[in-house]
Amino acid sequence: MAEIDALKYKVVVRSMENAFGVKKDTPEEIVKATSIIKQTFSPSPTDTPSPLSKIFQESLNDERVIKIHDANLYQRAKLNSLMATLQKKFIKAITAGQLSLETIDDRVIIRINENASFPSGQATLKSGILPVIAHISDVLTELNTTFVVAGHTDNVPLSNLNYRSNWELSAARATSVVHALLDNKGL
Repeated sequence: MAEIDALKYKVVVRSMENAFGVKKDTPEEIVKATSIIKQTFSPSPTDTPSPLSKIFQESLNDERVIKIHDANLYQRAKLNSLMATLQKKFIKAITAGQLSLETIDDRVIIRINENASFPSGQATLKSGILPVIAHISDVLTELNTTFVVAGHTDNVPLSNLNYRSNWELSAARATSVVHALLDNKGL
C-alpha cells in the first residue's frame, strides 16, 4: 500500500507549476474565428460552451495553503511522534541503560550503550545486547522507515592488531550491528 504525504505532494505540485510556467487568475478572451462561408468575423455561439469556459481542473494557490513554516511544523510533529513511539517501545532497554534516544535535526538517534554492546577494542557483540538489537529490528520493521547504522568508539588508542585505527573499529562495529539487525527477515 502506498501512503501519500499531502504536504510533499503540494510542494511538488507548486514546484512543477513554477517550472512549467502555469499562470493563474488570468482571464482569457473567448475564442473567435472567421467563417469561411460568410467571410465575416464573428464570436462563437454563446449557447455552446467553448473549451476556455469549461473548467476541467482547478489548482489551489499553494501560497495560501502551505508555507515553509507549516512544513517545518509538520516535520517537527512527525519527528516528535516518532520519538514518542520509540520511547514507548524501548522503555525497558532505556531504563536498563542499554540504549538511549535523542533527536538531532531531522532524525531520531537510537544510541546503543558501548559498554553493554562491545568489549573494549572489539567489534563482536556481547550476547546480552542481542535481544535488544532484535527488539530494535522488530520495531524498525513496524515503523517502515529508513535508518542509518553508524559505529563509534572512544579516543583511546587500540592495543590489538585487529584494527589499525578507531575508525576501522567503528566501521566493524557498525557492520556487526547491521548483521544482527538483518537476522530479522522483515528488514
